[in-house]
Amino acid sequence: MEWETYVDDRVGRDFTVIMTSCTCSGGPSDECDPSGNPPFTGDGAEQWNPAFWQAFDEKVRYANDQGIVVVVAGVA
Repeated sequence: MEWETYVDDRVGRDFTVIMTSCTCSGGPSDECDPSGNPPFTGDGAEQWNPAFWQAFDEKVRYANDQGIVVVVAGVA
């Protein structure tokens, strides 16, 4: 998994914090997760897609288990 490789690399370099963002507006250009789940369903950011956010939670949990704090920055 790409995320695990990234986190493991950062752990190996003695990082303790990594930053990511969820720049999702719900529009057609939104990126999906590797399983094809978009972050939102409906028009705009009307309805959260649980499958996307559960996978996101797993990524954060993996990083936390490796001793990394994940900072999620919002983008307006």
